[in-house]
Formats: sequence, structure tokens, C-alpha cells
Amino acid sequence: MTLDSYEIMGIGTLGRGGAGTPLPVFDNTMASSACKQFFFNEIQTAVCSGASRLGQASVFNRLRLAGLLFTCISRWAPQRLCRRSNCYNAAMAEYTEEHARSGIGAPLPAIETWPNQYPGYTITIEFPEFTSVCPKTGLPDFANVVIEYLPDKLCLEMKSLKVYLLGYRNLGIFTENAVNRILEDVVAACRPVSATVTGKFTARGGMSSTIVACWPK
Repeated sequence: MTLDSYEIMGIGTLGRGGAGTPLPVFDNTMASSACKQFFFNEIQTAVCSGASRLGQASVFNRLRLAGLLFTCISRWAPQRLCRRSNCYNAAMAEYTEEHARSGIGAPLPAIETWPNQYPGYTITIEFPEFTSVCPKTGLPDFANVVIEYLPDKLCLEMKSLKVYLLGYRNLGIFTENAVNRILEDVVAACRPVSATVTGKFTARGGMSSTIVACWPK
């Protein structure tokens, strides 16, 4: 059924005083498209003519228009919400234990060390070009990773640390796991007095995250 049919049945006369014209009966498939098409045309005509046709309708026709709108929304909106909810639940169900553990035990380049000569100072290393891959979507995650540690007998060698961090570039791993794995590997390499790894991940989907992992726990 086209919009012309609705005009004949009376929808198009709501803004022009067609009080005696019967309203059409909507079914579930007609409600969404007919409602959208009708109100788009009504608003477009009102703007072009410089006067609001809907604002000129009688009180009776305004009530009829409100009833029509309620019918459209009550039949269309619940179905849309239900479909979105089902899609969301289906998407969440796709996350598996394999996704959660991805990348945690993957082989990465070794971090080298050299003998520390002084006690009681803090080293802060910033790597603003960190990149990893989401194991669920395959999309890249970008972050500024900051490693701060109080060395004991060993210090991290910078070149090998850079190669190690570049190893995450094609690795499927969740951002939370990446930050915690970096901390574990740093602690295993140089056994510091204390260490903190912070990952400041850039926004994706309108949301950003900052993950902080500390040792000792």
C-alpha cells in the first residue's frame, strides 16, 4: 500500500481538517514504514509552505493524530527493542574462553637486562606507539604504555624492550591482559623492588580505557 492510498483513506487530511475521514487499520508490517513516510512528508510540506499544517489541525484531528502515533509506536518500538536485545545477547554469547585467554601464553621476544649500579631510584619508560589486536573483532587497539619500576640488581635494556613491545602488534590479546602480561614479563626479567604498568588506550566506539597493573600485588 502506497502513501497515495493513505491520502485517500484520510491520513493526509489530518492537518487540513478532514475530521470525517476514517483512519486506516495498521498491522505490524505497515506501522513502521507508513508512520515514517507520513510524518516525513507532513514536516517537509510544512517547511516548504512556511506554515505548520499540523499546527492548524482541529482539536479533534490532533487527538486522532496522537492516537495514530501511539498505535505506530506501540506496535513498532517493542519489536525493534526486542530485535536489538536479541542481537546484543547473541553477540555477547560469542565471547569464549579462547578469546579470554588469547595471547597470554604466546611467545614474544625476550627482554634483556644489564647490572644496576645505583640503589633507590625510579625508572619511567613511555611507549606511545603500542598496538595490539582485539582477539574477538580483529580490530587494532592503540595505547600509550608507561612502565615505571624501582630497580634492584637489574635494569631493563631499552632496545630489547622495544622489540618486545612491538611483538604485540599482530598479537590477539585483550587490552587488560596485555597490560598484565607486560607487568609479568618485566618482573620476570629484572625482579624489581616494585613496578607499575599503565596502558592508556585510545577511544574506540566512543569509550577509552586506562588499565593499571602493579607489583607486588
